[in-house]
Amino acid sequence: MLIMTFRIVIFASIVAIGALIKVMNTNTSMTYIIALAVVLVLIILCMPRFQNFQKLLDKLNLTMREINSDIPVIRAFTNEKHEEKRFDKVNQTLTKTSLFLDCTMSLMFPIMMLIMNKTTLLIVYNEAKNIYANLMGLGDMMAFIQYAMQIIMSFLMISMVAIIIPRASVSIKRINDYGTKKIL
Repeated sequence: MLIMTFRIVIFASIVAIGALIKVMNTNTSMTYIIALAVVLVLIILCMPRFQNFQKLLDKLNLTMREINSDIPVIRAFTNEKHEEKRFDKVNQTLTKTSLFLDCTMSLMFPIMMLIMNKTTLLIVYNEAKNIYANLMGLGDMMAFIQYAMQIIMSFLMISMVAIIIPRASVSIKRINDYGTKKIL
């Protein structure tokens, strides 16, 4: 996670800032198009289920650990059906969330391509009249499109790393807890 943060987030931030500076120098009247595209990317990737997945996985692991450590007690009091139902409930919730996330991730690339292509079309549509009236050159529009794609891709890369952060924070907490138990 740290390597991805250093390599991707820092690189993407530098590219996005550079592209934003160039966009401001090229044509400031269309920056709302880039802002709209970035907001769409962030809305798609900032779903609460991404953060919830790790909690559900931890709950499943805890349930399994409890069942495995208490098997003689469970059998002695014939609570096997209750424990199976409890595990099934946690497992079904995790399965539904996992399937949703898998579907979302499989649709992510086509959705991102759709956003990027719609952004390009919106830029071309809005600037066609300026090019026709010789208020803007074709090269300026092409440069604006390239800068817009760089900004969108940068935010996409930063958002992808943001999905990994909740899982990494849980792992860091586990490592710290394990280290504390070893010391004590």
